[in-house]
Amino acid sequence: MTLPTTVEPGARITATATGPSGNTSEFSQRLIFSMTPASGPPAGGTSLTVNGMLFANSATVTIGGAPASGVTVVNSGKITASAPSLAAGTLNDVTVTNTDGTSGTLVNGWVADFNDVPGSQQFYYYVTKLVANEITVGVGGGNYGVGQPTLRQQMAVFLLKTKHGLCYTPPPCTTQIFTDVPCTLGFAPWINELVAEGITGGCGNGTTYCPTNPVLRQQMAVLLLRAFEGAGYTPPACVTETFSDVPCSSNFAPWIYELVARNITAGCGGGKYCPTDSANRGQMATFVVKTFGLP
Repeated sequence: MTLPTTVEPGARITATATGPSGNTSEFSQRLIFSMTPASGPPAGGTSLTVNGMLFANSATVTIGGAPASGVTVVNSGKITASAPSLAAGTLNDVTVTNTDGTSGTLVNGWVADFNDVPGSQQFYYYVTKLVANEITVGVGGGNYGVGQPTLRQQMAVFLLKTKHGLCYTPPPCTTQIFTDVPCTLGFAPWINELVAEGITGGCGNGTTYCPTNPVLRQQMAVLLLRAFEGAGYTPPACVTETFSDVPCSSNFAPWIYELVARNITAGCGGGKYCPTDSANRGQMATFVVKTFGLP
């Protein structure tokens, strides 16, 4: 059939069938609905529970194309299995296949943990959310770079992917806006789009962006709220100083205290916010997930 509207790549589609007398079927079946847990060590061995419908005896389970072990079809709506070994920091589809050839896939159903972000790491939950939403693939070598500073060029990608969705690609760079961001830079389209959307005006006098500089915690507050609320957003004025290092006289105070009001941050400890400290990639994951409410 030909669909009457444009469908985004990766979109999930369901359908009904209507007979001549007007009777309509149930929605088309997806077979696999969910899997818990949704992440685990790359070495494999994590016990999994797959939920769905129409699972047949002897059904198989693959994750990222690799077969799961110990597959047991408990009933038509539940399968238990153990995760296979997969590359660290990867996002993988989960597929259940029945012996009659019918199958269903849970897209992006399993995250193999980064080597530097095991389950016990304080930012694990938030980093895993970024991966599951296809916002980051880490810094390479199976690592996320959890303790590394978030660079301003990286922040451009984090913000726009989170705001516009995983399929978003910014317009190509055709005009150099900042003297330190030539169109040959891979991050140029993302940085220029931040400017076009009114999220940033660069650093210093506005002629430069400082792409390889770390994002400071005070800058982060502004970038997050402008990206989420829109360029015209202005936070409420600062009336109460709750951080000893963020007086209301600071230009960043309204933005920082709005993050506090939204339960996005509680500061850096000791009654401080540490506004001029750089935000590492673990902290950034937390701020992004909380600001945008990523599922």
